[in-house]
Amino acid sequence: GGVSASQLAFEPTGVEEDPIQRTFTESTFNTDLQPVIGAFINLSPAKINERLSFQVEFWYQKGKYEGYSEFPIFQGTQRTNLYLSNSTLKIPILLSYQQSLNALKLYYRGGIVGNFTFNAGTRLVIEAEKEQIIFTRFQDIETIPNNYVGFSGGLGATKRIADQLDLHLEIRYEYT
Repeated sequence: GGVSASQLAFEPTGVEEDPIQRTFTESTFNTDLQPVIGAFINLSPAKINERLSFQVEFWYQKGKYEGYSEFPIFQGTQRTNLYLSNSTLKIPILLSYQQSLNALKLYYRGGIVGNFTFNAGTRLVIEAEKEQIIFTRFQDIETIPNNYVGFSGGLGATKRIADQLDLHLEIRYEYT
């Protein structure tokens, strides 16, 4: 298990009238801190090279994001909130390189990540205020692809703290 800090951003779509394009390509969403749970399988072909290994992981993660935008419109203001929630199964396939420094083992990992999104919900709330009258519109939209591939890289350290007990610390960056 661990903690995931995720931040969401949209790439320009080229469609001028797309409400997401118009509103959120330059907005920053809140950073989402969520627990993740998972398991991994480490395949270390020691006869070939004891410093290299392959690791396949399975991570389950929930995400909740909120973006806000406000800009002037003719004789008024438009405020837009975008709420996103999803559950994701991530399957990183990584190559690891490990080196020992006395009692500390450092490792570097990199590879590809398959992302499978389910239970995705997206809601766009647009409020237009003109002459102290507020018009509200709700819209459900599709913005999250169901399956996509990304890249991951990171570094970590392992230290034995007792018999059969190791302490691991890893920092990883993922681009999807």
